[in-house]
Amino acid sequence: MMAQYDYDPGPGQAINHDQWDGYAAARDRLLHAIGRDRPGNPVVLSGDWHSSFVNDLKADFGDPDSETLATEFVGTSISSACGWRREVEAALHANPHVRFFEGSLHGYVRCTLTPASCRSDYRVVPSADHATAPATTLTSWVVEDGRPGAFPLSAASMAI
Repeated sequence: MMAQYDYDPGPGQAINHDQWDGYAAARDRLLHAIGRDRPGNPVVLSGDWHSSFVNDLKADFGDPDSETLATEFVGTSISSACGWRREVEAALHANPHVRFFEGSLHGYVRCTLTPASCRSDYRVVPSADHATAPATTLTSWVVEDGRPGAFPLSAASMAI
């Protein structure tokens, strides 16, 4: 996951060095370049975190009011559990750049890209144990051309 995540809900900071938090200088250089060069609505797709996230990638993760430079869509696993779900949930309030989190369902993210937008549908299955289990859309998010950050689509606009 590229977004910073502080697992300490108190005044301290606890990060996971096995994600981009372990490479903060490299992440800062990349986000600085995005802020400087202003590419049109950059989106980061991540996975292997056994949970689903939608994150604002901020110029300064320590300042919730800092500019959103990009959006990150993190896809969950199809079968592996998120053994750290409770720790993530306990610290969500300390990470206001996290727009969405779900750590108990399995599935994938379906992305639809057009010149006007990037839409991400979080598809989940009721059971990872059954190959024929139907996938349904849990939530959908969109990044529109010229509008930084993702926003959730209402149920009425989720049909594809």
